[in-house]
Amino acid sequence: MSQSSQLTQVRAGMEIVYGGDRVLRVPAAVAERFAPGDALMVVAATGELLHVPAAERAVADRAVTAAEQAFRRMGGVRDDAISALYEGVAARVAD
Repeated sequence: MSQSSQLTQVRAGMEIVYGGDRVLRVPAAVAERFAPGDALMVVAATGELLHVPAAERAVADRAVTAAEQAFRRMGGVRDDAISALYEGVAARVAD
């Protein structure tokens, strides 16, 4: 069985596996700035390593949560109300 734990520190040269069969090494600048709660993400297409500070992760999490809640609430809005909204926007843009 696999075990996982939270990444709380990284060191320069530490290997990060991505894409199932690719490995990159943590640059010194990233290792120096990394703090507990931060995240590392790899852009699979380019192999670029992204350092996401905890504060920015929290901002993104709040934004995604708010958007998800808004979309759930949209399920209760009548179709004619949504159509009226778009018609109103289109009329204002046309002016």
